Amino acid sequence: LRNMFVTLVYGRLTLSTGALEYCNAGHNLPLIIRTDGDISFTDKSKGIGLCLKADFEYRQQTLQLSQGDTLFMYTDGITEAVNSDGVMFGEENLLDVVRTHSDSEVASLIESVRDEVEQYVGNEPKSDDLTLMALRYVG
Repeated sequence: LRNMFVTLVYGRLTLSTGALEYCNAGHNLPLIIRTDGDISFTDKSKGIGLCLKADFEYRQQTLQLSQGDTLFMYTDGITEAVNSDGVMFGEENLLDVVRTHSDSEVASLIESVRDEVEQYVGNEPKSDDLTLMALRYVG
């Protein structure tokens, strides 16, 4: 299994403060959906996949969540899903769907993204897993 590797985001949320300490080992950048409507990717420094470089030092980062903010994570199977024209779903389509459904409950947000990706792909074979996770901080 050459050219296979594992990515990971590890985090620890302090429930009393909303402080999220995390480290990204080559995984897609999570989205933060703020209650004021701002949607952005977390810090652009995502490191490299696990065990690809023996002496690589992963960087711990901190993100402050406020009451009602949502952390949205996904695997590359979402953004790299390909339609019948060979075009990937991509980050822009993902952002559009998340913007449209950002006020939804997290289960509905996840379902909306999954449905949009499946509609985009149509009958094309899936080339990767489609994994989604959303966490809303209720304070």
